[in-house]
Amino acid sequence: MKKKNIQYLLWVNQRQFKKRKIEIHKSKAKRRNKFIKKREPVHKEYRKSIKNERKQISIKLHSDYSYISGNKKIDIDSQFGLEDSKQFDNYLSYASSIIDFNERELTLNLNNCARVWPSAVTLMCSLKEWVEFGSKYNHIKHPLIRSTDSKDSSVNSYLTHCGFYDYVGRIANNNSGEFNDSHIVKIQRELKKDSDTMCQKEDSIIKLLENTTTFTKSQIKLFCSTVILEVFQNVIEHGITCNDQGWWVLAQYHPLHHFISINIADNGIGFKNSLLSGPQSQQLKDELGTNAEDEGYLLQYAMNENVSGAIDASIKEGYFFHKGYKKGSGRGNGLDRIRTTCKELGVPFSILSHYGYISYNNRGSVIKSGSCKNRIFAGTLYHFNFPIKEA
Repeated sequence: MKKKNIQYLLWVNQRQFKKRKIEIHKSKAKRRNKFIKKREPVHKEYRKSIKNERKQISIKLHSDYSYISGNKKIDIDSQFGLEDSKQFDNYLSYASSIIDFNERELTLNLNNCARVWPSAVTLMCSLKEWVEFGSKYNHIKHPLIRSTDSKDSSVNSYLTHCGFYDYVGRIANNNSGEFNDSHIVKIQRELKKDSDTMCQKEDSIIKLLENTTTFTKSQIKLFCSTVILEVFQNVIEHGITCNDQGWWVLAQYHPLHHFISINIADNGIGFKNSLLSGPQSQQLKDELGTNAEDEGYLLQYAMNENVSGAIDASIKEGYFFHKGYKKGSGRGNGLDRIRTTCKELGVPFSILSHYGYISYNNRGSVIKSGSCKNRIFAGTLYHFNFPIKEA
């Protein structure tokens, strides 16, 4: 056979091969698009069912509370907050008394309180919103919550400085000048869940860390891009419901104590309810049995396992519209990333959610974990003590 004929045949075969390859590619794309269209309504309906279930949980949580006659008075002595690890148990005790009260009036007596830490301010602000939303479902006037002044003027000044008095509508203390506005990200209710709002809050925290710590910019960026943004995503996805569109951030530089307290919170349905109403709920119930009802146990389990309450987390390996993905693939690693990054940077942190709590030291070891009989937070609180390195 002549050389030209051989070259021609090779060219024809090559062209036919390319043509066939294009036909196969188009055929696969057509089948894939057909499959996606076929399953899209199913997936949309599935997402809708989870949202409806969580809506009902939220309504029930609020409507379960009825406030009877009487006035409950809680004396808060010494310090109130998670920032001092020695006060952790006291904080849980105060919190469980405050959150699950059912009297018509609640008075927080701060007369002998020497310090109200940012974590306590966040708890009190979330409580205000919780009872006001609850009154809508009970069709009764929400209970009256009062707080007294402290004998220590610095406590009253701080409550003005951090935005607490503005938040609850109290007359501000005029002696807040002893605090520096550049040392704080003041508490306020964030009603938006868009990326612009998250970026603004992240920028505020970055600026605070850059101005008050000797951590490098890359370390600060690692903390904010991994930890802070993950927490923002969590409070927005699991905390914001049809009933409550708000979330909170309060960060404060404490130069004498060598750390910055960062608190991010929501008034959502809680960690346990999110997991047990999510795509992996049946898997968790099967694996954990009665332990799935223990919020503290679930918190510790989720810190080490790849589980998620996110609506778009995969359900189970081999499920027809998640085929090829392992359970929780792409979702459920958030808490592990938080734990790993905080360990790397030496940042102690705690998570409180409804009845459960877990606390880590700066070496990434659990120092406290469990559940309380009464709720210790209206939704979920993420608390970090970002250390200040010595220059």
